[in-house]
Amino acid sequence: MRTKGKILTQQLSSTKLNFGCGKKIEPEKEWLNVDNQSGKGINKSFNFNSFPYPFKDNAFEEIRAWYILEHLDDVEKVMDELWRISKNKAKIDIIIPYYNSQSAVNCIQHKHLFSDTTIRNLLGINNPYRVNNLIKFKLTSMELITSKFWTWIPQSCRASIGKYIPNVVNTIHCEVEVIK
Repeated sequence: MRTKGKILTQQLSSTKLNFGCGKKIEPEKEWLNVDNQSGKGINKSFNFNSFPYPFKDNAFEEIRAWYILEHLDDVEKVMDELWRISKNKAKIDIIIPYYNSQSAVNCIQHKHLFSDTTIRNLLGINNPYRVNNLIKFKLTSMELITSKFWTWIPQSCRASIGKYIPNVVNTIHCEVEVIK
């Protein structure tokens, strides 16, 4: 069923949201699978660049946003919406391509590039230029994932090297806690 511009009023069967699920469908008993396109296993589709999202405030305890933020127009607005529909202390699990990797630049649909600094700025951590200083998120973990070829380099060095040599770091995986 496609919902456009209306707040979801039905009782949600899950407090877990698989945001931008694509073909990575999770069990319906545990997850609500949403995407901006319709497809098999997708419970709801809507335009992720149109706000507000069709969910009530404080609806979810966990949100998975894997490989979706780089495709959206305004990542700050998206994060504000995810904050709105999350409960206090909810977990948001984010995976995005690292800016200096082929996976970040090879897809014509990618609109943004991300680094570990980008994530901190997005969350309002160490960002003196952010107009709204309300801290809505706590970064609980961040991992820069490297390809197997580079595992011979100590983990502590890979992030620094990855800034200068492409494809050392491929992906950023971070977990964020919602603060309300």
